[in-house]
Amino acid sequence: MMTEVPDVEINIDVKKPRSVDTDISVDVDISINGADFIPFTAMPGDSAGHEIYLKALNGDYGKITLSPGPDYLWSGRKWVANQITDSVNEPELIKQQRLAEASAAIAPLQDAVDLGMATDAEIAMLQAWKTYRVLLNRVDISKPVWPEVPGVA
Repeated sequence: MMTEVPDVEINIDVKKPRSVDTDISVDVDISINGADFIPFTAMPGDSAGHEIYLKALNGDYGKITLSPGPDYLWSGRKWVANQITDSVNEPELIKQQRLAEASAAIAPLQDAVDLGMATDAEIAMLQAWKTYRVLLNRVDISKPVWPEVPGVA
């Protein structure tokens, strides 16, 4: 059974191109139809990200910020040394990683809602992931109490 999707204008804004290795991927922040910016990995062989990957390499979104080395992570604003063994920095890195995972889970669910294609289960899961992301943002990294990941028992 084929379901027709109504013609929907989709506006994608892209910013902050960055990469560890531009031959493999370019990470960017994207906003779809004015929604909050979320992290997105564009790769040359990915049908969803191929055009963004090529435009990033071309400089359409500004100069790509390259990682200073393999032991660096993107903080959301800049490259920072990965000091996962340092107990002072570990909660912040965990928080950033979980926020990135939440944003990655939210993106396709939000797309389904925006396009009017979401099932009731997808709408409920989107709400759960957004709630989780808000709770993550409120975690005090000096004494972290992590919220439960949606869909994980």
